[in-house]
Amino acid sequence: GAVVPQYDSIDQYQTGLLEEITQIVTYYSSYSSNRQSSLSNPTTPQYQALNWTMHDVPLSRPSSSMQRFALVLLFYSTHGNRTWLHTDRWMSSHDECTWYGLTCNEHGNVTEIILDRNHLAGTLPLELAALDRLSVIELWE
Repeated sequence: GAVVPQYDSIDQYQTGLLEEITQIVTYYSSYSSNRQSSLSNPTTPQYQALNWTMHDVPLSRPSSSMQRFALVLLFYSTHGNRTWLHTDRWMSSHDECTWYGLTCNEHGNVTEIILDRNHLAGTLPLELAALDRLSVIELWE
């Protein structure tokens, strides 16, 4: 089943969500204002990923917010909703370590992205650099 965090109250949920979103926005604060504005432009993959993170699915681990955001951004930036052949568990409430093509270490950090022959199109997001344990990425056709 889905891995969904348990909260004692709606206030606890909102506080956790605020902390997760703050982490993402703080990450962007080190970039130029042009890059920061991508978070508020509804036509950008960054906005779509932030919106999904904020509204659609609670995170499975508070520490995974930037990781999950970077992966969702990869999905939107490479047209996962239109061109990918395999999207198993992507964009779901399942822990991102169970999403198709991802491998994680024992701490839940993504170490491998293997999405070869999956019809990715578009641009790889710079935010993949936030995946500091990533050591393998295979995206060839």
